[in-house]
Amino acid sequence: MKRIIFLIIFAISFAYIEASVVVYLRDILYPDGFSFPLRYISPLRAIIEIGREFFSIILLFSVAFLSSKGFWKRFGAFCLIFGVWDIFFYIWLKIFLNWPSSLLEWDLLFLIPAPWTGPVIAPIIVSLTLILIFILIELFKDKPFKLSPFHAILSILGFLVIFVSFIWNAIPVARGEIPQKYPWYLLALGEILLIYVIISKARGLFK
Repeated sequence: MKRIIFLIIFAISFAYIEASVVVYLRDILYPDGFSFPLRYISPLRAIIEIGREFFSIILLFSVAFLSSKGFWKRFGAFCLIFGVWDIFFYIWLKIFLNWPSSLLEWDLLFLIPAPWTGPVIAPIIVSLTLILIFILIELFKDKPFKLSPFHAILSILGFLVIFVSFIWNAIPVARGEIPQKYPWYLLALGEILLIYVIISKARGLFK
């Protein structure tokens, strides 16, 4: 339990740091408030920002790796950290900037390997699912957690479909255009696949 508490504390703290950086970036690039289309930044600043995002993920992975033993426990810890981090990132932005005004407001989510965009509620839904995955893995205390090939394929497909939903507007956004429509059906499909696997594995606990 102590391990879980400190993982959550780390995620909330790191979310504060990330949100603080975004506050500074928006002061520089979007003094009147963030909105699409994206404003031009120099290649050097773009590289620095992509590097910041890359090493943020490395940091999350490192904490998950050091906090747990075994592939699945580490994966679960990463899911917990990422999920809590992402949710509290928006909580801190709401406190700092009173943004977003709505969970349906669009945001630039990530830049690797292309711009990720979508309504704020979309990554929050995914983050809640990641936390569920962590809980599921933690429940397997007396049994080794493993996925059948079928469940593994469904999980990979689920994450891939969700990824596609986030980069759906990558090309127009990179061109300096406003994203027009988020493919909710892709998010729903990806979530259904992941939730199906979660429920299937959870049922196995009671057999």
